Amino acid sequence: RLEVKVTNPDVYLDDIIKLTNSWSETFACGDLSDHIAISLEGSDAWAMDRMALEGKYTDLNELRKLTEESIGTVKIPMEYTVAYNRPGGTRLLASFTLYYCPPEPTAVTRNMVQGTDTYVDENGETVTWTPDESGTLEIPKFIKNSTQNGRLCRVTQLGTGMEADGEGKIDNIGRGVFSQRNDLKHVIIPEGVTAIGMYAFNECKALETVVLPDGVTSMDHGAFRQCSLLKEMQIRGAANNVAGAINLPAKLTALSPFAFYYCSVLEKVIIPEGVTVIGEYAFYSCKKLKEIIIPKGVTVIADGVFSSCVSLETVEISDDIEKIGINGFWGCGKLTEMKVHGRDCEEDVITLPSKLTELGNYAFENCAAFTKVTIPNGVTSIEERAFFNCKNFKEMKVQGVENVEGAFNLPGELKTLGDAAFYSCYALTKVIIPEGVTTIGA
Repeated sequence: RLEVKVTNPDVYLDDIIKLTNSWSETFACGDLSDHIAISLEGSDAWAMDRMALEGKYTDLNELRKLTEESIGTVKIPMEYTVAYNRPGGTRLLASFTLYYCPPEPTAVTRNMVQGTDTYVDENGETVTWTPDESGTLEIPKFIKNSTQNGRLCRVTQLGTGMEADGEGKIDNIGRGVFSQRNDLKHVIIPEGVTAIGMYAFNECKALETVVLPDGVTSMDHGAFRQCSLLKEMQIRGAANNVAGAINLPAKLTALSPFAFYYCSVLEKVIIPEGVTVIGEYAFYSCKKLKEIIIPKGVTVIADGVFSSCVSLETVEISDDIEKIGINGFWGCGKLTEMKVHGRDCEEDVITLPSKLTELGNYAFENCAAFTKVTIPNGVTSIEERAFFNCKNFKEMKVQGVENVEGAFNLPGELKTLGDAAFYSCYALTKVIIPEGVTTIGA
């Protein structure tokens, strides 16, 4: 039996949580700080996509509420069964009970940054969350003897994560805590922080520089989205910081979707080798970004990652990339060169990785500067408008095979050529279509 203990009878769980044998976790839900403790014995199960007490819920899985319900001073049991839909039928996985637990007397469930209560740092100074005259906010490393509604608490996560009496070390900048704070120009994040939450600094329109600790391992969805003046991010104590660039922490493994979306004055980004995922639209409309080196571990150029980067000229990518997604380089009007790590590539040529199999819709649409592309023979689909309006594009060569000079030589394993794939490629004079092509779009 799975028991879920909730400190608030109206809490919603916004994320799908995978539960495995003997799995246990305590966490905060969405924008609330209502803690849920979950433990499971027996079969693996999936929790609900959305859940609430008092019989209100929506669920991606098959979810059936039983009729038993009793109200007491300690608990309100509500029993459910969870089944998981998959090909071949629906499988019953587990049953569980929800209990309402009265909050502990020291429990605090408020947003500390946006609230009105007082907070004291390790030096006994009151924390106001207001920047100094230069627009600089230095986030304290500790919050000590903070008072909310007459109660003491320690804080481990800004915005949520309030805990009971004592001194707390901040390790997490929570969801949306500094969102739309247009009074911030410079932010200094303390040592010990390992996570920057979803939309943590979203739309901080005046933010120019950020100092991060080297221990940051995650930067969530839209963390610095639409920080339109952000131009520099430095790592505390790092000897190899590049001035005037976004230097990302060495321990970072993934860059989440929309992380630097519309950071329009950002010119250079240093992505560490450990990053294996760059999320959708992570650098969308970074209009002054001129060059980018993508780490070797990245295998997919996700949808819209560099879309509308109108100043982007050169890209260096891994030979292991298998797909360039929808709008991957849409509107990169100055892009003239793409190189592959460890390969001898021609100058001023778009050299695509040898493991590439798919070019997504609009992948290079409105990229008017480049003239030549070399493409691997294993590409099976060039999707709709992949090279739409590439006005100066005049030659495509297939890697490792004999080509017709001055022509668009299509890959031998190509099956699908999408609608308007080469529309408005005015320099095109000849196309060599292989025998295996089965679909040619309009």
